[in-house]
Amino acid sequence: MGHKGKNSSFDKRQLVIFHYKKGKSHQEIGKLINLSKNMVADIVKRYVREDRIESILQKGRPKLLDSRDKCKIIRKIKVNLRLSATKLTSELYEEISKKVDPDTVHRALKESGYNGKVTRKKPFINKANRKKRLIFAKEFISKEQIWWNDVIFADESKFNIFWI
Repeated sequence: MGHKGKNSSFDKRQLVIFHYKKGKSHQEIGKLINLSKNMVADIVKRYVREDRIESILQKGRPKLLDSRDKCKIIRKIKVNLRLSATKLTSELYEEISKKVDPDTVHRALKESGYNGKVTRKKPFINKANRKKRLIFAKEFISKEQIWWNDVIFADESKFNIFWI
């Protein structure tokens, strides 16, 4: 429900339901039992919806990020895939003033299917180099196997022959 303050005792909740069944208003019940009208309404609402009087204790710490916050994070990462969890944390703090650990942001991204992989840096190949590479490839594609048998491929690795 909406109540986030102290829980009322089980006896008080039973009294609220007892008077509710008698047909008294929330305000009257609140004055009789010394509870606020809203708290009485919450107890009655829980009784009507869930058919229970006792409150269930909360297990664990409440989550810092709700679904809206997670959607904001995912929207930001879709715009720029290179954003780190640390930067996302600081941007989230600027927007909604929630102090969140980068691990929490990382976990939220992982739940949404985003992995924490760094994109590989590729060398930039300009148009002139692309044309040169294409010409080179076209020149050597039609060579016969006999010609290729005499070619030695080297990748600039150092080889020691006879331990020299």
